[in-house]
Amino acid sequence: MLRPFLGRTIAAVPGVFAISLAIAVLIPVASAFGQAPTFETLAAPGPLSEQALGRADAPVTLFEYGNFTCRTCVDFNAKVLPALKSRYVDGGRLRFVFREIVWLKDPGGNLNAAAFMLARCAGDARYFPVLDALNQQVDKWLYGEPIPGLTAIASQFGMTRDQLNTCLSDQKLLADVVWHGDRLNTFHLSYIPAFFVADSRSRKVTVLMQGAGQAELLDLAGWERALKPWVGP
Repeated sequence: MLRPFLGRTIAAVPGVFAISLAIAVLIPVASAFGQAPTFETLAAPGPLSEQALGRADAPVTLFEYGNFTCRTCVDFNAKVLPALKSRYVDGGRLRFVFREIVWLKDPGGNLNAAAFMLARCAGDARYFPVLDALNQQVDKWLYGEPIPGLTAIASQFGMTRDQLNTCLSDQKLLADVVWHGDRLNTFHLSYIPAFFVADSRSRKVTVLMQGAGQAELLDLAGWERALKPWVGP
């Protein structure tokens, strides 16, 4: 049963309450201002496979740290990322890496965990298609009916209800999907989405965006201006 799983997940973490449907646009991390991590720190993968689009040897990598209760993250991944992929990633100028942010003590944290666990259990080849479905249907499963919504998405990718329940009962996987959230806290940044640009030529990292207040980065023209110093026009 999926509902008992969600209950066990919540009960296992002190201070986490029942599913909240409140929209969290800005999610605090640690402090008001942060410092970019070193190139080596940012490039180090977590315990799960790195989820990336584009060539591994691309000179510039854009890292996104986000989740589903961050509306700007959802909007970026659903509306902007496809255009960036076509313009920069497919041509080899840019690599894109997505890193899951799960803070179980935040409202909706358990649902973020469940959604990312579903994407992981679908397999690396289907990770981004599952992510796309979760973003496109976020109003149904996050702010509507979580269990039927997640079950329907799992079914789209050939997972049975029993397989989904097994996936969401995997405590090792749960521990692994929260890893990047804990790691981001050590960067002392204040909000997600957090975007970093890592230049393999200079070995430098730049904090491109943090928080949901920079509306220009939700359209392609804004991203063209932001990325121009690294990937050109």
